[in-house]
Amino acid sequence: MTADHEPAVAILGLGAMGGALATAVLDGGRTTTVWNRSAARIVALAGRGAIPAETARDAVRSSPLLVVCLFDHDSVHAVLDPIAGELAGRTVINLTTTTPVEARELAEWAARQGAAYLDGGIMAVPAMIGQPDASVLYSGSADIFHQHRSLLDLWVTASTWVPMPVRLPCMTWHCSRACT
Repeated sequence: MTADHEPAVAILGLGAMGGALATAVLDGGRTTTVWNRSAARIVALAGRGAIPAETARDAVRSSPLLVVCLFDHDSVHAVLDPIAGELAGRTVINLTTTTPVEARELAEWAARQGAAYLDGGIMAVPAMIGQPDASVLYSGSADIFHQHRSLLDLWVTASTWVPMPVRLPCMTWHCSRACT
């Protein structure tokens, strides 16, 4: 826990969006461990106070709260499957772009590993993270959403939990029908 009693965060994936998310968390004063497949992306964030992890396993072990923002569904499995045994008792907030079917699969997979899971669909470009007008729609556990709201609100001015199963809201949340 940090001085203000917020849990440390481990962020896996430092592409344009993951890097923006990590920067906002660091700016918010959270203890933040970062990992990326290419270590060069870690350097700038380490210079801002992030704790670099040499491996995804090291990042996962560093915190009970994991933020995953990787390239796609397959990359989430490529990174997390080999270390699935480390996920029990942790919370995974997945912000990777996936289809609704893939998001539901990841939620079920995380549950089988003993991890709590929240899925988010970011409706912003990286430069908007931490700025007005950015928003994220979350689905999954309302308890996780409310428990970690202070983290989620570092990224956007409109964190919205949608009381639907994972990724049913997706980009058509405002419509009367759900995505499949």
